[in-house]
Amino acid sequence: MTTFGQQLRVYRRQCRDPLRGGVLTQARLGELLGDELNHAGYSGAAVSDWERGKSKIHADDRLALVGLVATLRRYGGLTTLAEANHLLQTGNYRPLDVQEQTQVFPDAAPHSPTTLPKPTAVLTAERRKKLILLAKVKQFWVEGVLEKSVRGAMLLNLHGRSYDEAVDNPWQQIIGFVPPLPVGEETAVPPPNLTARFHQADRALLILGEPGSGKTITLITLAQELIAQAEVDSEQPIPVIFNLVSWAEKRESINAWLEEELTAKYQIPPMLGRQWLADDALILLLDGLDEVSLNHRAACVAAINQFRKEHGLAGIIVSSRRKAYEASNTNLQLNSAFLLQPLTTSQIDVYLAAAGEPLEGLRTAVQQDPILQEMAQTPLMLHALSAAYWQTKTVPGSDGTFDINGLLGTYVQAMFDRRGENLVFSHEKVKDRLTWLARRMDKHNQALFLIERLQPSWLPSYGWKWAYLLGSRLFSGLISSFLMWLFWLVVRINVPQFGTVWSQQIAQVIPGRAAETDFWLMLSLGLSMGFLTAVLDSIDYKRISDQGNPAVDQRKRVLSRTAVTSLVTGSLAALIVAVFDNALLSFSFGVVVGVTFGLIAYFVYGSNLRDDIRTVAALSWTWSGAFTGLLIGIGLATAVELVEWSLYGVTQLTPTFLSLGLIFMLLGGLRGHRVSATSNPNQGIWLSATNALVAAGIVGLPMLVVTAVVWQNAPAGLIIGALTTLVTLFMFGGGNVANHFYLRFLLWLTKELPWDLVSFLEFSVNHVFLHRVGGGYLFTHQTLQAYFAKRTAV
Repeated sequence: MTTFGQQLRVYRRQCRDPLRGGVLTQARLGELLGDELNHAGYSGAAVSDWERGKSKIHADDRLALVGLVATLRRYGGLTTLAEANHLLQTGNYRPLDVQEQTQVFPDAAPHSPTTLPKPTAVLTAERRKKLILLAKVKQFWVEGVLEKSVRGAMLLNLHGRSYDEAVDNPWQQIIGFVPPLPVGEETAVPPPNLTARFHQADRALLILGEPGSGKTITLITLAQELIAQAEVDSEQPIPVIFNLVSWAEKRESINAWLEEELTAKYQIPPMLGRQWLADDALILLLDGLDEVSLNHRAACVAAINQFRKEHGLAGIIVSSRRKAYEASNTNLQLNSAFLLQPLTTSQIDVYLAAAGEPLEGLRTAVQQDPILQEMAQTPLMLHALSAAYWQTKTVPGSDGTFDINGLLGTYVQAMFDRRGENLVFSHEKVKDRLTWLARRMDKHNQALFLIERLQPSWLPSYGWKWAYLLGSRLFSGLISSFLMWLFWLVVRINVPQFGTVWSQQIAQVIPGRAAETDFWLMLSLGLSMGFLTAVLDSIDYKRISDQGNPAVDQRKRVLSRTAVTSLVTGSLAALIVAVFDNALLSFSFGVVVGVTFGLIAYFVYGSNLRDDIRTVAALSWTWSGAFTGLLIGIGLATAVELVEWSLYGVTQLTPTFLSLGLIFMLLGGLRGHRVSATSNPNQGIWLSATNALVAAGIVGLPMLVVTAVVWQNAPAGLIIGALTTLVTLFMFGGGNVANHFYLRFLLWLTKELPWDLVSFLEFSVNHVFLHRVGGGYLFTHQTLQAYFAKRTAV
């Protein structure tokens, strides 16, 4: 009969070493198993003992067993689920359960027929969209976080107990509740299947625990089980994970916040997200209530309760640290609560024993030292102790002076030592930049860092913010000047006498040919308006900052800013022209300048320094918008022809109406969606650049051809093509792309962030300081983020 060790040897020899090539040795299998478990590896001697039957993995240590199967699967030793279960059965271990199958064999994991019906035969458009959302949640959280996280939090069979006194169940006054018995190591039991517990709570559950107790991992594991159900049953709602910390940015209704998060984090169109929320088609997994500042936490709980009143049929799970939740003095109106319990001494011992000799000294110290036992009672601290001991071979002193910050500091250094020296990023520089990142994320209420969401408010001082405002606004003024000059050239080509008197009189003050005079005048006007806008914005933004960045009506502020910009710039332009020419021409010129600068203000600038750079990561076409744009173009063409007829007694109806009607119809029909795509780092900015180019081609090329043909004037066609191309580039993301890289340049000058930001973030991921979730990054644990935020930078 084949033994477990013999079968393990067969499968190991079928593996291929990805780094060194050839058959996987016993020592390399131990190292790779350590990488799989995200903690200290196993020695070749331990693997040799397993294969020779001298020792075996404890049956309760599913962490090591499933990690071993996953390692053999990843490097080619195991190819099927049947082989994996056969290996386990030869050692008298139970086969992989549904959760473990999904983790190791996601494409082959079977589902219980008693809970999961057969797949839906017809794939409708609605079902296809929901499957896309399911895939995003699975990719971002299950594969991006759960499978790369500290697996001790997932596979240690965390203990817990009901804690229903923490919620306001509407039936409590009628049926009451029985006070729970104290739970110790002997009476604590693992929770039932997570999905079963969720349904027992009538799909409204609160998960509480201490820092590092595994709350987020428990939440993601629950999402994994719900995803498995929704993938095969079209009637099941879609589980979606959100972090509540971003709610504190605007403090709006939960429904409105969820709509924005679906768009920003999962690229779901606003109308579709709104419909799914209205239909209760989503299960909302809300993590990080404790990360909301104490000043706003009670309001957040109240907002969730209000959402529950309006959407009582929607499934909802909230997780939080217990003390932070109780400090809000406001209970959630959910049906049940579950409190995660500390790891038992037997769980800790099994975890350390599985590592064998490398952690034997730590195991002995934990057994003998009550302080170490207490420190190791959460998966996070147990993992940190293991990693720190693996590198330093020392344990905290029994006097208790080795506090959590000291432990995390040792853990951070151990992660550096584990990967060796790096010539690109020094250890101190990485720690300083992670400190800066943690503080800025806390300040901006962000749990997930997206490069494309960098804003000028992340700059370190008011002087640097003024440098951003001045540079970005002068750049906009420069572009606007060039656009106005191109427009004036088109006017001169088609109506030679238009503006001649004005230009000649200006030329008497500023010597030069008429075209050159016009250019320098436009340039002066544009740069002046850019500087003035920078000054006005700096005053406005400082006032908002002094008020603590209160929640504001974004649309109202943008519209008012646009109106003020149009009025001021248009009036100034009209005044300049009126000095040298007639009133009608000055009014016309003022309208053109005002509309141009107003459009720049509307499409480029945000409502404050936290929202100044906005991505355009998706384009769409709307016929209603195209019709509205056509009406605007016809109206503007009518005004142009009336001015031309009044001044010079001539008209060019067909070319003017056709050209202006076409350009405004195209600009009105195109829509740029403000979506932060997160499949790859900084994808939102690169999509903005791509879509700006696509939109410019859609508008600029037809305008070039049509104008050249209709006006029968190739130079005019080229100029109008260039004009419309630049306008479209600026309107559909080009200006924001330029501002983004200018901001990155300033952050590089401040030495806060490296220019090659992606490489730095990926370096931090490789050293287990950050997780990559799609195109964003989050700290591997909130406690680690808090450690860096409080750290003193060198």
